[in-house]
Amino acid sequence: MKASAFDEVAFFRAIVESPARALLMVHFEDVGARRIYLTIDDVDVPIPCIDDYILTKRFGARPRDADDIRWLERFRSNQP
Repeated sequence: MKASAFDEVAFFRAIVESPARALLMVHFEDVGARRIYLTIDDVDVPIPCIDDYILTKRFGARPRDADDIRWLERFRSNQP
């Protein structure tokens, strides 16, 4: 099997044109500082805070994302 040359420009263009572009829009240090951890079977799993998760859903802009945003906002409003 022969590997093809990596086209960095094409790679980032594909990201920008896809729903994954939300990952480029959020400042990673801020996200890291706000993440929370869930412990699952003695493994700490980092997840984005709810506000950052809603933000990525807004950038995704799929019909399912709109449903998820409504649910996440209801969930957030019920938190102490």
